[in-house]
Amino acid sequence: MVSHAGAILRRSDAVLFVFDSIGGLFRLFAWAARAVLRRVRDIVYAWVASRRYSWVGQLDDCKLPQPADGARLLE
Repeated sequence: MVSHAGAILRRSDAVLFVFDSIGGLFRLFAWAARAVLRRVRDIVYAWVASRRYSWVGQLDDCKLPQPADGARLLE
């Protein structure tokens, strides 16, 4: 879920918003994906979400930032 300008974006709409924010080829993909019906995009989103851990794995712990990373983090 992503919140933008008072609206809450869910599922594929949130992904497309993030892709737009990243820019480059991601923005081009988001533009093309908007031509697909939201219901179809959300089915693909659910399919990917249900399989993502088997594709990329899952960590047991979160990485803690190092002191050198402090300048890159928001406070």
